[in-house]
Amino acid sequence: MARFRPVPNAPWLAQNQLAQRIAATDLSWEDVDADPRLADLWEHREELLAELATLPSTVVHGDYSTGNLRAADPDTTVAVDWATFGIGPVGADLSALTLSTGVWLLDDYLTGIENAFATGSIRRGYEIALTLTHASRVHWALGQQRPVDPSLTELVLGRTGR
Repeated sequence: MARFRPVPNAPWLAQNQLAQRIAATDLSWEDVDADPRLADLWEHREELLAELATLPSTVVHGDYSTGNLRAADPDTTVAVDWATFGIGPVGADLSALTLSTGVWLLDDYLTGIENAFATGSIRRGYEIALTLTHASRVHWALGQQRPVDPSLTELVLGRTGR
């Protein structure tokens, strides 16, 4: 069962990381051969970030991905690399895990969280963080001449209704 504590008010906690990263990123989609839905999504980033800011906040790892999870024993997984620990919208950490696994995890997460937050808020936080993070990563990869797995774009955009 998931247990959530009140979000601490500590000035040293990272906050609004996704919004800060996106605000510092000026992407030209004309320079890359990307799925046009990603460019369209990016055009609406300010509205999406504004919506994200209205959702409930929780503590977040900030880089919750398979590379930062270690099996301590068969029944225990430990998260490492807490350098970006802070406060973020509910669902944001789950989006990072989805991008590192290529697996849609929302349904299992909703089952495990047992109504700690409104389902609609979790879903929107997850979808917005997932789509914006994926779009920026695809743009970076294509700009570096690195391959992009189209099935991940289909997972992200197809499941979020984009």
